[in-house]
Amino acid sequence: MTDQTTLDLDAGDGDGSDKALPSGESADALNLAQYAQRAYLEYALSVVKGRALPDVCDGQKPVQRRIITRCTAWACRLAAAMGRVAPSR
Repeated sequence: MTDQTTLDLDAGDGDGSDKALPSGESADALNLAQYAQRAYLEYALSVVKGRALPDVCDGQKPVQRRIITRCTAWACRLAAAMGRVAPSR
């Protein structure tokens, strides 16, 4: 496999301003290294947006929200079980 392997992709958003492509390359052909670099960058940005940045509505990250939800559900089940075992007077 050569270093100049190309992939046919729609590289832009249709307006003709493809900033990721170096001058001299068409919008329909990217070499494999450029494709991998751009795909990894897009993936990394989506992970940061989806997992690492807190949400605006409550200021929590998705993993923190899951932990609080699970702890709340566990506390409700525990309270229900305690009510069956030792009812209050």
